[in-house]
Amino acid sequence: ASQDLVATLATLLGADRVLTDPATRALFSSDLYAEGPACAGVIRPRDAATLAAAVAAITAAGHAVLPRGGGLSYTGGYIADTGRAVVVDTRDLAGIHELDAGGMTVTVGSGTTWEAIDRALA
Repeated sequence: ASQDLVATLATLLGADRVLTDPATRALFSSDLYAEGPACAGVIRPRDAATLAAAVAAITAAGHAVLPRGGGLSYTGGYIADTGRAVVVDTRDLAGIHELDAGGMTVTVGSGTTWEAIDRALA
């Protein structure tokens, strides 16, 4: 079933945006202090539309969706308790979309690092 899902995701996103090698799956299934079962795969969507299509396919296949931003965490937030999960690497969705100094707000894309936000605010 996971292999069918991987094939579907490759069709939706492009084969280069679906990572299934053991080392990548292990890396994306761990954080600083914890490690879970290896996920079924990692996707790197280009935009919100392909992300939405991928999430629909992942959930229809009965897999969990785990978003991962910069990848430096100690909370276990993207560690699944099952291998029936797909990690979404959001780094290609990153960016500062709006910075309103007067209103003291900043709107950023998923995957935007605190470092990038700090630079923009400076």
